[in-house]
Amino acid sequence: MNKMRTEQWLTLHDSRERRESRQLVDDLLFHCCMIPTSRIPEELKRSDWHDCSIDGQPGCVGFTKGKRGTIEYKRFGSFYDYEPLIIERDFGGVKDGYKELNEEFRLYHNLFFDEQKNTFQKVLDNGDLEDVVKMNGDYIGAHLKQVRQFLGIKDMALCLCFTFCRWSYKTLEELGIDEDRIAFEHTNDSARFSFTCMTWRDKFGGDTRASFSRMIGKVILTGLPKEKSGIWPYKQDEEEEREYPKYVIKTDENGDPVSYTCNHHMLGNFFGANPDAPQYLTRVFFKREVLEKYYNDPKYTVHDGHLTCGHMWSMYIDNNLKNYVSAYLGDLGRDLPFEDHAHWLAHNVVPGEAISKTSLKRDFYAQFSEPEKADLLFRHRFSIFRKDWEEKNSWELFGELPKKDAHHLNSLHIPLRNTQAEFDNQILSLAHVLIESINIEELIKHCSRQYINKEKQGSITWLSRFMSEKSCADAELHISFLRDLQKLRSKGAAHKKGKEYDALLKKFGIDKVGYQIGFERILLKAINFIEYLKGCFA
Repeated sequence: MNKMRTEQWLTLHDSRERRESRQLVDDLLFHCCMIPTSRIPEELKRSDWHDCSIDGQPGCVGFTKGKRGTIEYKRFGSFYDYEPLIIERDFGGVKDGYKELNEEFRLYHNLFFDEQKNTFQKVLDNGDLEDVVKMNGDYIGAHLKQVRQFLGIKDMALCLCFTFCRWSYKTLEELGIDEDRIAFEHTNDSARFSFTCMTWRDKFGGDTRASFSRMIGKVILTGLPKEKSGIWPYKQDEEEEREYPKYVIKTDENGDPVSYTCNHHMLGNFFGANPDAPQYLTRVFFKREVLEKYYNDPKYTVHDGHLTCGHMWSMYIDNNLKNYVSAYLGDLGRDLPFEDHAHWLAHNVVPGEAISKTSLKRDFYAQFSEPEKADLLFRHRFSIFRKDWEEKNSWELFGELPKKDAHHLNSLHIPLRNTQAEFDNQILSLAHVLIESINIEELIKHCSRQYINKEKQGSITWLSRFMSEKSCADAELHISFLRDLQKLRSKGAAHKKGKEYDALLKKFGIDKVGYQIGFERILLKAINFIEYLKGCFA
């Protein structure tokens, strides 16, 4: 029974049975109820769980005082202020019943329901998701830690109730049991159960079962100390006890790496704190691949100069460097979730590049500065162009990407590795942003009617017609770029590669410089295209 309260997943509710020849041979039932800690001794006086059988429906209870009684309203209809963790809803057969998770528990851990997995999940501080409650038919299980945290803060205990029944076609004598009935009870400071084994006498027509056994009881699960409840002010104490990792910040006279803690409370600053320690603004360097995790998960966004996870956390970074990514030592300790430190430590390298001009202007001179890297600069100028165009013309030239496609712009980047696969993915994204999002419907409205009845044409053709009618000089140069980009997508990323694809690589010079530099050059062409549009329609 100790396993019932020590396993990682607690069974809060379950109902299972097994039949042979339509006759019940195994019957199992789990139920739970939260009880005030003061009621633990009373619950352990007997094995049945009569008082724990509450459905969670609000109601009134009566109290007798002498000859006069009082009526009190109880939120969960329990005489002893018991509370259900699982609420069983019943509508008298008119509507199907179902089970609900206690609302206070859901709100305490801020859980949301994942319909695909049929689980309640919690968003952790670093943005990761953790399963807390699993629901599968009659089975409902919950993570031990989160249940004990909730019990601890409420000063309550969880009474885990169970009933196991088994029938056999053999008599007690055939099973090697001499007695006609066996019955005993067991109890300790956290559990109680009773066991009965007897001849099966409740027979009806056709019942061939001969013996029966039953174990009924309960196990008491207490809460964690409030200091481990996971909420303020106790959570703050937990974080202060954590050990901050050390990052390589320089090399010594022998060329060996020197590391120092990222604990921001122990670092120096320009106001005299910790004078013998490295500065808070000591730059720490990482391989560019450190960002791969964040590009590949849509809950993160790698912005120009900072990294965010929704509005859970954010950290300033210098991602305008040519070969590395850097962050300030103090920011790593203050802003990066502890769960992510191992990932960043695995990519930590000795310092190898001067601070980018962009970060220097922003961080130390308080000056506005556009990003330097082609991927960041394209995303920046493209977003500004879209906004300016719509404000001026009251329609969008490039439509906003649907939510499921937003990653094509948000994660657009120069490949972190010089590989075909990453190059293909980025070409696909850039084509989605520059070509697939062209607003054909609006272009048709703003083109001469002579084109309306023409055969169906693609977005690039309609843009070319629009630019031609607006007398945009040298438009074909940029239209040609878009067509080549579309071919790179269709002949490479979307279909089997061949000689035509190889010719395109040569045209862009990618066969000589590689995928990383090649994609950077494509982005520079894309930036020129955006600037060209801006100049044409200023």
